[in-house]
This record gives sequence, structure tokens and C-alpha cells, in this order.
Amino acid sequence: MDNFGFMIAPNKLFFLKTIFALSVLSLLYVHTSGQSFLETIESKFKDNPPYGTIHYKYQADTLGDFHYPFQPGNLRHTYFWHKGKMLIQLDGTGILLARDSTNSIVRLDSTFYQGYNFGAFNFVYKDTIFSLGGYGFWHFNGMLRYYNENKHSWFVVQTNKQVPLRLWHNARIYYDESAQKIYALYTLPIEESIQQGEQDGNKYLQCLDLVTKKWWDEPPIANKTSFDEAGWVHSPIFNTTLGMITFVQNELKVLDFANNRIGNIASDKSSIIRENWTQYQQLMMISSKQMLYFVNPLKGKIDSVSFTGKDITWTKEPIVIVSGQSNLFLVTLTGIVMIIVPVGLYTFKRKGKSKASSKQTITEIAPEQTKKETTFQRNIQFSETLSAVEKSLLDLILKNSTLGVMTSVNSVNEVLGIAKKDVKSQNNIRASALQMINHKFIAYSGLQDELIMKQRTVFDKRFFEYFIHAKYIHKVK
Repeated sequence: MDNFGFMIAPNKLFFLKTIFALSVLSLLYVHTSGQSFLETIESKFKDNPPYGTIHYKYQADTLGDFHYPFQPGNLRHTYFWHKGKMLIQLDGTGILLARDSTNSIVRLDSTFYQGYNFGAFNFVYKDTIFSLGGYGFWHFNGMLRYYNENKHSWFVVQTNKQVPLRLWHNARIYYDESAQKIYALYTLPIEESIQQGEQDGNKYLQCLDLVTKKWWDEPPIANKTSFDEAGWVHSPIFNTTLGMITFVQNELKVLDFANNRIGNIASDKSSIIRENWTQYQQLMMISSKQMLYFVNPLKGKIDSVSFTGKDITWTKEPIVIVSGQSNLFLVTLTGIVMIIVPVGLYTFKRKGKSKASSKQTITEIAPEQTKKETTFQRNIQFSETLSAVEKSLLDLILKNSTLGVMTSVNSVNEVLGIAKKDVKSQNNIRASALQMINHKFIAYSGLQDELIMKQRTVFDKRFFEYFIHAKYIHKVK
């Protein structure tokens, strides 16, 4: 025997090499089978990104798509779309995973602490990853956190209050991406460390404005007729531009929080959604534009069905019963504003109230054939009916129009915070924001004129420029 120590018999050496090769192949299969799935998803939605958030149906805590080899045990996965890639967060941790350029699953963060945020709601706002609420260490938290890509760690965002939220337990949460708001329908949690008296049986609605980082002062109570059933906390099925598709009284409904209304889904579409939901234990649900996608990671299968406003019949049943004390909520719910304002105008005109009783006036230019001005009275300024972003956009266009300058698409995109998004997303968000301002103006004024107008640019007819209707440049505030 020489200095090499000992020798292995040829047959044993062959056996060890075989075992090693099989082990490597097994690990590669487990570690790459899910990667091809992620690659397929990223390719599918590259030019047609998901709206809002992505919902993933689990069977217990199993991982249908892939296994993260460096984390012991099975944890729920949360998926979200970030800068053209599908990212995964392991529930109850700050661990972020992604597929890199070599098609390997890599960890992006360097988070150490975990166990504080089970059931947190994760979403992307202006290319930044956020995490809201969660449960851990026998305590519900309502903290808003964001991920700092440069420091590979999570930091807390200061808000005006904490709303205790936990998915799959006490809350259904909807991300209205175009309006930059988070809506939460929730029950008050039971803290294990505090002796409980009589339990509050109400369901509440709260809203977080992502621009101001403020929650509503007081949450209105949800309509008990709709949300008083046992086991009401189902996770949303789809996060769509039309609202949250979810179960209400064991029926699929659409919850339009911005307009405080509940919609019934056409029977053919409802049957397709329900069938996909019930037959698969692992299912990812993605909404994009006017389509709903059902992604089955185990079968590597993607099904889809169209879904538009024509598939919804809106009922008269509200999500919340609006009280006279919920002034902020009244302003936000544009559907109610569109009904109340015209009726108020008619009443004011009939009673002939004096100008002293009004806080704000706006002058309407009557049709050209009359050449006469009529003054309408308001209890609130028009700007108070707008969100912070809508107000900023109106201020920009109004300022430019006063100076006789058109407002460019790029300027509008900057105000809306969408300059870095793809062109299709920019077009959709920009059109939605401008349309919402015009709808609110029509409801506020009782007129049929649009406040913000557009015309094609002189040098490139593919693009538009925006301006305030000449009648209202010096009359709207």
C-alpha cells in the first residue's frame, strides 16, 4: 500500500459512482421541474403582465410546483410578478426566490428573522415588493413592509395605523392596482394573549391608500346580509380590473369595492371558474386584461376564459351599509356620488338656497344656442372627490391648459408613476385614470361634457396630448 492510503474494489467503486449519479439526477429533476414551469409562466405573461396579485390554491401546505431544497419542511408559496419575472415568497418568512439567467432557483434576500408574518399579503407597487400584515409569535400584525433590493432586506413603512390582517384566516384582500389602493374585508382577530369578552361578530372594510400610506379613519361595517355566513373567509380567486372574484354565500361573486357593489357572474363563466377551482388541488389563478387564466403546475397546463363587464350583472346589494358618518367613504365610492350629486343639484335649484350656504361654486356654460351662464352650488370642491394621484394629474393638466400648453403622454405617465412600465400597461392605466376623472366630473357637475380632452400630436399621430375643456379652465377647482 502506498501513500494514497487505501483502495476501493472496482465493483464497489462502480456502485458508489452509480448511486452518486442517480442522486444528482434526482436532485436536478426536483430542482428543475418547477423551473421549467416558472419559465413557461414568465414567457406567457411577458407582454401581458398579471393584474394586481396572483392567487394560488393549496392543498394543506404542499408545494405543487417545485421544492426549495434549502428550507426544511413545506411552506406555502406566494407568487407575484416583479419586473417581468415570477417571484416566490415562502410564507412566514422574508425569503424571496426567483429563476436566474442560468435557469436555477436562487435566493434574493439575506433575511434572517422569520415566523412573524404567516398569511401576509404580498404585492408589487411601482416595481417595489411590499408585504402587509400577517401572524406570528401568537400575535396579529398590521405592519406594511417593503423589500430593499440594494440591501437585500425588509424594512417597515410608517402608516397612520395598523390593521391586523391575515390571509386564509380573518381577511380577504384586494389590490386595486390602477387606483393604487388596498381593500381589506376582515374580522377583528382574537389575540391569544388577552382575555376575551364578547366577540365582535362584524365584518369591516378598510382601505389603504398606497400614495399617502394612510388607512381610512374608521372602517364601515360590511353588509351582514351578504357576509354573515359561517366560514366566510375564503381567499380571493381572481384579482381583476373589475373587482375581486370570490365566494359569497357559497356563490361566486364580484366585489367592486370602489363602487360599493356586488355582482353576479354569468352562469356559463361561473361554471367554468367553479369547475377549475374544485377539480385541482394545486391551481394558480391569474387575471390579465380581459382574460382569466387557470395554471396547473402539476400538469403543466394553462387554461383560460374571457371575462369582461358583460359577464357581470350588478345587484343593488352593497358591500357595506354607508352611514352619514362615513364621509371619506362616500367620497371614495364614485357610484354613490354619481347618484347623490345630480339629485342634490335639483333640490338646491328648486329651493333656491343662497350662495352663503355653499362652500364652493362652479359655473356651467350653457349650450351655445342659449349663450347663458348658470351657477351651481356645491358643499365640497370637485378636487375632494378625487384620489391623491387623480388630483395631481388634474392639477398638472389644468396648469398647462391655463398657460395654453398641451400635456404630453410622458408627463401623464410620470404623475401616474407608470413611466417604467411597458407600453400596453401604460395605455391601460393612463386611460383608466383619465376616464375616472371625467366620470367623476360628469357626476359632480350634472353635465355631459368631459373635463379632460385629448387630441393627436402634430408630429406623430400615434400619440395624444391632453388639455382641459375650454369651458372649464377657469371654473373648476
